[in-house]
Amino acid sequence: MNDTRDQKPSSVSHLDTGRAGFIGVLFAVVILLALSAVHGAGSASVVTTTTTPSATTSTTLPRNQVKVQVANASGISGIAAQVTNELQTQGWNTLPPENASSSATIPRTTVYYAAKQAWAAKQIATTLKVSSADLLPISASTPAAGASGDDVVVILGANYHAG
Repeated sequence: MNDTRDQKPSSVSHLDTGRAGFIGVLFAVVILLALSAVHGAGSASVVTTTTTPSATTSTTLPRNQVKVQVANASGISGIAAQVTNELQTQGWNTLPPENASSSATIPRTTVYYAAKQAWAAKQIATTLKVSSADLLPISASTPAAGASGDDVVVILGANYHAG
């Protein structure tokens, strides 16, 4: 005899299947929210950095700490004093104007610069409308007395026209 009262009920019923489905959907939603939060936080914390090689950087001093010598080799009397005054009003540390050490007139205005002072020479050349081709490092042949102790030396040539 089989008595139905002695049979054990099945461990999985319709109610249990619904609960398992609900838990599965809930789990999927939680996972999606977690992934979304991680992705959003990751994109918000992305930092872009740019590095510049130290070999190409130079120290830029304030203009009043850059010693600038203007020397006349143009053949125009008083032009070095005029240019010295112009540069001084722009904040450069100008030295007293002088004549170039060469007694001959030099054809082209040239701006010479000491190590790490090319930036200053470029700014001065722009102000004086001197071509970048006429920017040179200071050397023993720079035609100005005491040029080796200066940061920038401007030799005014015959092509210079006060602007």
